Amino acid sequence: MRCEASNMERRRATRRERLYLCIAIAAVITSMLYWTAFGINAYNTYHEYDDLGFTTMSMYYHIHYPQALGGPEYLVFWNHIAPDQLLILPIFYLYQSSLTLLFVQALGLSLTGLLIFFVVRDLVKSGAWALAFCLVYLLNPGMHGMLVFDYHFEFLIVPFYVLVFYFYMKLRVRWFFASLLLLLGTIDTAPFLAIFLGIGLLVYDFSYTRERKTRRLRLTLATCMVAFSIAVIISEAAIASALTQSYGSAYADLPTQFRVYDFGTGVASSLIGKVTGSNGQAWSAPSFNGYIVYGIAIALFSFGAAIFFDPLITLIFAAPWLANVLVLGNLNFAVVWDQYYSYVLGGAVVSAVLGLLMLKERRGLFARMAYGFLGRSYEVTMGSFLGMTMVVATLMLTAMYPVMVYSKNINNLAQDFLFQVGPQQRALDAQIGSMLALVPANASLLTMPFIIPHVADREYLDNFPFMDSFFTPRFVLVDMSENASLNAQLNEPYLTAFLQNNSFYHVYARNGTAYILERGVQTGSG
Repeated sequence: MRCEASNMERRRATRRERLYLCIAIAAVITSMLYWTAFGINAYNTYHEYDDLGFTTMSMYYHIHYPQALGGPEYLVFWNHIAPDQLLILPIFYLYQSSLTLLFVQALGLSLTGLLIFFVVRDLVKSGAWALAFCLVYLLNPGMHGMLVFDYHFEFLIVPFYVLVFYFYMKLRVRWFFASLLLLLGTIDTAPFLAIFLGIGLLVYDFSYTRERKTRRLRLTLATCMVAFSIAVIISEAAIASALTQSYGSAYADLPTQFRVYDFGTGVASSLIGKVTGSNGQAWSAPSFNGYIVYGIAIALFSFGAAIFFDPLITLIFAAPWLANVLVLGNLNFAVVWDQYYSYVLGGAVVSAVLGLLMLKERRGLFARMAYGFLGRSYEVTMGSFLGMTMVVATLMLTAMYPVMVYSKNINNLAQDFLFQVGPQQRALDAQIGSMLALVPANASLLTMPFIIPHVADREYLDNFPFMDSFFTPRFVLVDMSENASLNAQLNEPYLTAFLQNNSFYHVYARNGTAYILERGVQTGSG
């Protein structure tokens, strides 16, 4: 009788686990479908894009004009050393459109939710917690921020960060190093995240792992992570320095947008300026405004109170993100609309998983205190408490979300999230589309950032009003309507100056507020 009851309980548990998995898969598929539809709508309504256009152009260069790149420059995509983008290049080759990048990003970020489900289920041994983590991730506006605005190399940070942690915990050495290489290759700033992940795991295992063989191997892996990351930073700095020096000769015809940003020098000078006050903004008060309170209190802790079970480890994981916000005063890192939230999202997942493990195994000061106070009701009470904090934090984050969204439709968010397009927007889209149809394929073009994703399949293209000097465009396509772009009207003085300095351009076509200028015969010195 007891054996039969035990078998029935096992069958119920198996059915529950399958149900959790089915819900997680359904949620991930829903996320993929929604964000794919969002990307299509955003693209077709000329969403406010910048990185997407130049990344598309960069992909197009890599496929069609490799002679303009060559050598280490082939690792550079849109101002960054980002070798992992070479893995996306074959997919882009099959369908050479900005939509491909939006689809890949939506697919990758959504599937990360399923990855988190399996990682948590295996480490914590709980399908319920695995589902909770999956849903909190998919509902997290910090993840949405990477999808709402543009295409970002950083979207690959979160899955590879979680994989590095998982294979570290499972002591799968080969897979650990493979995942680490992928994490380091996402973008040239990723090694800084890996360094602090390694330091945090060193602290964790040095403090709590007692089995000698496991502890020794994990400490070795964490040390290797830190050492490899430092080596990659040095290598990338050397590559960036070499490329910067060669842009005047070997890559003289390369668009400025594709030239690698010397991040080492830039970050160092910014940090020195902050500390010494030489840039007039040392430790400035704006770094401590409401955005910081919002970012630290809610966004960072959206996976609930589990991350508090060792605050030191959590702070180590979040150190690169916090340094950008509090030390460098970069407020773009503090809000969820930019890709920079990826700097902390993986760390929040890992911190919460470690917190659950410490809770389950009654390790750490907070877990032991809670156990001593709650006694037999420890697991039920603490589990309920942590679950509620995840719900509350996610709701708080979501409630603040619309205020923080970066969009040209800031007063009409329904157009973004519910795909509602009014008559005025339809007319504007048709207006821009009619102008695009008049620009010959691969003709040299100067145009606005939100149009660039639609014309990125050409060799000579640049961003109005910041025209590069590597070519003189045959056509200039602009739309100064305030509904076309957030910065449209701000660009009017640039357009006036452009026409004054380039009098050999004439109006080729016009439709409402959108018009095309064509280059005529240049006279004099103009």
